[in-house]
Amino acid sequence: MLKRPRIAGPRQYLIDGLIPALAVGVIGAIAFYLVHLPLPFVLGPMYACLLVNLAYPRLTSPSWTRPPVVALIGVMLGTTFKPELLERLDIWATPLAGLLVVVATIVTVNYLYYHSVAKFDKATAFYSSSPGGLTEMVILGGSGGGKETDIALAHSSRILLVVMLLPWVIRYALDIPFSGRTISGPSIAQMDIATLWLILACAVAGTYLGKALKFPAYAFVGPMIVSALFHLSGMSDFSVPSEFVIFAQVVLGVSVGVGFVGVPPRLVGQALLFGLGSSLMMVLIALFGAYVVSRISPFDVSALLLAFAPGGFPEMSLIAYAMGVDVALVAALHVVRIAIVLLFVPMVYRVFVAD
Repeated sequence: MLKRPRIAGPRQYLIDGLIPALAVGVIGAIAFYLVHLPLPFVLGPMYACLLVNLAYPRLTSPSWTRPPVVALIGVMLGTTFKPELLERLDIWATPLAGLLVVVATIVTVNYLYYHSVAKFDKATAFYSSSPGGLTEMVILGGSGGGKETDIALAHSSRILLVVMLLPWVIRYALDIPFSGRTISGPSIAQMDIATLWLILACAVAGTYLGKALKFPAYAFVGPMIVSALFHLSGMSDFSVPSEFVIFAQVVLGVSVGVGFVGVPPRLVGQALLFGLGSSLMMVLIALFGAYVVSRISPFDVSALLLAFAPGGFPEMSLIAYAMGVDVALVAALHVVRIAIVLLFVPMVYRVFVAD
């Protein structure tokens, strides 16, 4: 498993690791924002922390910072679920079928790549190729005889590289502009206390509900569902303050950017090299699937690409939000992707891969 560097004492931990990481993240966010690059408050911190960690490999983002941040992003994305969505659910069958084909193709191609090119053993190659949650794939892979460190590095590379590659593909290869919604929403000064309490309640209740019901990525999915229920039912139409949204995006970008801290540089380089080949294939497979499905359904190729590309669940949904595309479709299909992988990957491994 990936390990964080040891920094003696909580005060030293903050001074040497977390505070510098957040400072670097803010600088990266400002730089990306000023030059009008895509998704500045996520990609800016991600790129900045990744580069700075090459020279100062002590930047860190503790595991406890991610759940509240993704819960807040989940609440924000839940606000995009409107009552009229319920009238369009019947047209989701085609994207769902396309997702199944894309996931099966990605697992097959990636398995052959990691087994033949990276020379991973069968178990390590298979669980490195299955685009489920990082923690779940490491646990399943370890129980199947795979090398947990290699699996963790492969999935860390997948999340990092797909999230880094996809906005550029969408913005410049597909020539689709971002909407600027990454900083939308009212200022916190314009909001009443009752609405702020409601946002907090959605985040906390959703997290506990998601954990109790064993949702995949429960800290993200639970709050998104609770927020979506308020908006789908018409009970509320609240928005998340722009300051919360920006802060959550910066912390999310930092947490991804420092994902390799504490790992020997040789292993990081190897993981990123193999991960780049794997990520390019995944993006191309997802792009081809999105194009085909867009020809036979009313959904546009950008929304389908974000729904099919196996990057991080919160990150892909956030990119969809920034583009102003169908967040509900993207989020729902990522839930289905993770559920399919968790349900069927162990069985497929036992039947078709294991000796």
